[in-house]
Amino acid sequence: MDTSTVFHKTLPFLRPLICYAIGSKLGECFEVDIQILTYIESALVVIILLTTTLPISIKWKIVPILSFILMVHIMLISWIHYETDSFFNIQIRHINHPIILKIDEINSSSRSGSNYTATIFEKSKLYATEIGKSIVYFKSNRNPDVLVGDIIITNAHPEPIVKNHNPGEFDQYSFNRMKGIAYKTSIQPQEYFLLGNDRSMVENILSSIRANILTSIRKYITQRDQLGIAEAMLIGYKADLSKSLNNTYSIAGVSHVIAISGMHLGLIYLIIHQIFASVFKKKQLHIVALFITLPLLWMFAMITGSSASVLRSVIMYSFIIIGNLLTKNSNSLNALLGAGFIMNVCNPDVLNDIGFQLSFSAVLGITLMYQPIKKSLYTKNNILEWGWNLVALSLAAQIITTPFLLYHFHQFSTYSILNNIFIVPLSSIVLILEIILCLCPFPILCLKAIAPFISMILTWMNDFTAAMNKVPHALITVPMLKWYQVLLWTIFFIGIACFILKKEKYPFLMITLTAASLLLVANTFVQHTIKTTQQIILLNLHSSGSIIHQHGHTADVYVYGNQIDGINASRKIIASALKTVGVEVHKFKYLPNTPMVVVMNASKMAIFINADKLNGSIDTSLLNEHAEWIMDGSTKLWKIREWQ
Repeated sequence: MDTSTVFHKTLPFLRPLICYAIGSKLGECFEVDIQILTYIESALVVIILLTTTLPISIKWKIVPILSFILMVHIMLISWIHYETDSFFNIQIRHINHPIILKIDEINSSSRSGSNYTATIFEKSKLYATEIGKSIVYFKSNRNPDVLVGDIIITNAHPEPIVKNHNPGEFDQYSFNRMKGIAYKTSIQPQEYFLLGNDRSMVENILSSIRANILTSIRKYITQRDQLGIAEAMLIGYKADLSKSLNNTYSIAGVSHVIAISGMHLGLIYLIIHQIFASVFKKKQLHIVALFITLPLLWMFAMITGSSASVLRSVIMYSFIIIGNLLTKNSNSLNALLGAGFIMNVCNPDVLNDIGFQLSFSAVLGITLMYQPIKKSLYTKNNILEWGWNLVALSLAAQIITTPFLLYHFHQFSTYSILNNIFIVPLSSIVLILEIILCLCPFPILCLKAIAPFISMILTWMNDFTAAMNKVPHALITVPMLKWYQVLLWTIFFIGIACFILKKEKYPFLMITLTAASLLLVANTFVQHTIKTTQQIILLNLHSSGSIIHQHGHTADVYVYGNQIDGINASRKIIASALKTVGVEVHKFKYLPNTPMVVVMNASKMAIFINADKLNGSIDTSLLNEHAEWIMDGSTKLWKIREWQ
């Protein structure tokens, strides 16, 4: 299939998706009065309606203009949608009175406490008003008797989640806001009272299915590491998955097998399809797929938490199943674009979701590149062919996902292709066996055959990933990339792949060389910017402080407060910040544990260090000397509020 044919077949969703995505990004980058956008949108609607009265001969001549107006129309709709519905535009307020919490999800549990997601309600005289969502942390060495759907009242005040501006540190603020969570609440055992529950029939069914699945797995798989992987692979439950094991899979480049994604949904679809295909005829199979397979896929998506990657996959399969029912040729690329468009319309923030970006780019790479890569090598040996198909699949997925991985995580797993060849087939076998384990009515068969086989395979997977991570240069770290560098790297990788696989090599050679040249220019610009940078960075650390005085590629790092006693506790944060801003050589310097002021005359700002150790009240004349003051982690919040 040539490029023009692909473009023609994907036209129904390609243009709307691009226009809607551009509109969402414009709304994110530029704050414009929504009335102005509405006036412009109204004018465009009037123009479009007026063109319907024109003769067909004139319409034919102005088709390019009409196409441009329609694209701008979609962009403006998306822009208005982002301004009105984006969760990042919601105003967050402080809550200083008792509130009601409805538990929505159980996140994790440990020896020190349990982590939940809950909806906050404010009680009025007649009814309760929803305020937002919160991460709820129950501080207790035992799990609280709280289930999904339970309603509790508490005196603990939810605090708004604030953005941590440490360079290179994981953006927990944006991660939570992407899921609609704006608050965090810490509750002691004596600070809440259980009022009851408010679970709907659907919630009860899903909760019961999820609990039964977990019970079945825990009954037969007892080792903690194996249990954590098994639960994560089947329904995305990660409360029993240790951080070290999760990090092991992440370094190996196979973390997608323990994060519910399109791969899991696709495998489940194939299993259901093959079962029904052996019973029903082809025409009947389309009806069965619509009324049985599709509801089962949506139920699985809801049980696993409906992440962006799972929703993308289930919407794609919905398009394909409905298309087959209508006797339309299903086009996976158009289904992917349609899923992206619908998700963007429903949630204007989804473009920033890392799961959506990686899932969408992986499927896009597989759709465009898998068949050409697969056909580039031919062998009659079935085993070699099977192995090459896995390599081709992994290569196709990584062509477009690699720039996003480098942008978000600043690291690349060197042996990820080799790891996937071993891990993906084993994980597929485990997933099938887990489904059989949960459905099997014979406990003796589960105990003596299925469960030991699952445990053995999971042990192989864990041992293999741990061993591969010990191979030299298993993980390569890269500097922080700008968005335009990610775009150029994506074009570069696609250009190389097309140059190797396509017959017409000259256009793709020019694209690749152009992208490489622009990458060289961009890298030179970034290095020049770093070399000429002179700045002071105050890191946000708890009960301590660290100031980075950067001058080009070198820096002096001043540490003070509790940081001096436990420098290793925040060494990763400091190292990440230094790497992000381009510092290659640095030197630690320790400041005395006494009050002091760092004055920045150019910006008329000043930093107060160890202000808690001041004897008596602060001299107000000192505060008036500078337009803006910065209080770091070595100064308690109550002290700052007292001065305010």
